[in-house]
Amino acid sequence: MGNEVVLHPHPLPALFRHLVIMLFALSASTALGQDPTPSDDTSLVAYEPSIEKSETSPPLSSRSVNHSPSDELTDAQRSNIWKLEIFTHCWFLVLGATVGSFLNVVIYRLPVGRRLLGWSHCPSCNQRLSWRENMPIVGWLRLLGRCRTCKVRIPVRYPAVEASIAMLFVVLLVTELLPGGTNLPVRTPNGYAGVVWIIWYTKWDLVGIYLFHCFLGCVLIAAALIQWDGHALPRRLAVFATATGVIAPVFWRHLHPVSFHIPSNDWLAINWRWHVDFQDPVSGWSQQFGVGLDGLLDSVIGLMAGLLTGWLIARCLGPGAFFSSNALSKSESELTSPEHPQRGHVASFCILFGLATTFLGWQFAAPLAISVGAFAVLLSSVSRVTGDLRWQHRTTSTAIAAAVLIQLPFWRTLSTLDFWPGHAGWPMLMNCIWWPFPSLEPYASLALAVAAGCVIAMAHSLVGNAEVSPGSEQNSVLQAER
Repeated sequence: MGNEVVLHPHPLPALFRHLVIMLFALSASTALGQDPTPSDDTSLVAYEPSIEKSETSPPLSSRSVNHSPSDELTDAQRSNIWKLEIFTHCWFLVLGATVGSFLNVVIYRLPVGRRLLGWSHCPSCNQRLSWRENMPIVGWLRLLGRCRTCKVRIPVRYPAVEASIAMLFVVLLVTELLPGGTNLPVRTPNGYAGVVWIIWYTKWDLVGIYLFHCFLGCVLIAAALIQWDGHALPRRLAVFATATGVIAPVFWRHLHPVSFHIPSNDWLAINWRWHVDFQDPVSGWSQQFGVGLDGLLDSVIGLMAGLLTGWLIARCLGPGAFFSSNALSKSESELTSPEHPQRGHVASFCILFGLATTFLGWQFAAPLAISVGAFAVLLSSVSRVTGDLRWQHRTTSTAIAAAVLIQLPFWRTLSTLDFWPGHAGWPMLMNCIWWPFPSLEPYASLALAVAAGCVIAMAHSLVGNAEVSPGSEQNSVLQAER
C-alpha cells in the first residue's frame, strides 16, 4: 500500500510481557486482597460454596461485588474491592491488546504461508524493532505512526486491531464474566458475582466459557480482515479453530451452556461420561473434568447445522458476494485454488458459519442467518454509496463476525424477545394459535427463521452490483488506497 510499513509483531515478546503481567497480578492480589480465606468477620463477601444458585443467594438484580448479606463491609474493604475492580479491568484490557498484537501476526503471515515466529522488522529499511516498539498500541504511539529509522508511515490498522481485541475482552468481561454469566441462556447465573467471587475466588467453569467465546471472537475478526485483504481463510487457521471448538467441549461440557437437545439429556451425562471430580479448597467451587459424548454431540451437530445453513446463505447471497480481484491463491495455505477462485471464499464463509454454531450451538444458526443476511445487505449498500467494491465482495466474513459479536453479550435477552429466534424456538410463531407444528418445536420455527435469513440474503445481489470485472474492482481498490 504505497509507502506504508507492513509490520508483523513478534509473538515471543508479547508472551513475555504477558507473563510479567501475571506476576504483577499475583502481587497485586496479595497486596489488595489480604488473607484469601473467608472468615465470619473479615470476608469481603459472603462465602459461596457452589457455582449453583443457593437459597441464600441474593436476587440477580441486587447481585454485586459490594453485596454482603450482613452489609458489614468496612470502608477499607470497599476501597480494596474498588481497587480490585480497576486493576482487573486494566489487566484484561492489556491481555486483549497483547492477543491483538499476536493476531496481527496471524492476519499478515498465515495467508501468504509464512511462519508465525520471527523477529519484527521494517520491510523498507530492514531495521529490527525493539520490544518497546512492539508494545501493543503504545509502541505505535511512541513512534508517532512512522518507522524510527526511515520514517515510512506505519498503517493505523495495527493499533486498531489491538484496540479492537482489547475492547472485545473487556466487553465480554463486563457482560459475561463479571455478572456471573447472566447473558448465557439456560445456564443458571452464579449466586454471587463480581470481581471478588468470579476472578479472585475463581469460577473456572465461567472463566472457561469466557475464554472460549473470546477465542471465537478473535478468529472471526482475523478471518474478516484476511478476507478484506483479498485472501481466503487459511487452512491452518480453519483447522485449528474447528478442532478447538469440537474437542474442547468433549473434555469440558460446560463450555456449551445450550445443549443440542433442550431439555438436556441427562442420560448422556450419566452413562456416556467418564470424569473426575475437582473441588477448589479456597473457593469451594466444584467441577467435573473428563471425556463425554454429550459435549462431542453438541459440537458436531452445531458444526453440521452451521455448514448447511452457511451454504444456503452463500447460495442466496450470490456469486457477487464472494468475488475478489486477489482471489487467486498465493500459497497452498489458503482454501481457494487458481482454477476455482470463488470456491475457496464460499468455503471460508461456510466454515466460519459452522464455526460460530460449533461454539454456540446449532440453535444459533437461526438468528445468525437473519443477522448475517441483514449485515451483508447493509455492507453492500455501503459499496453502492461509496463506490468501493470491496464493501460488497470482501465483507461476508465481516457480516458473520458482526452478527456473532453483537448478539453474544445480549444472548439471554435476545432469546426472550418474541420477534427474535432463540435457543427454544421462534416465539413469534410458537405463540400463534394457527401455528401447525407445536410438537416439532424448536426445530420447525428455527428452520423457518433460517428460511427468512435466506430471503433477506437474496436482497444482496439487488442492492449491490452483482457482476463486476476484476479490473473494475482493482481500480476501486487503488482509488480507496489513494
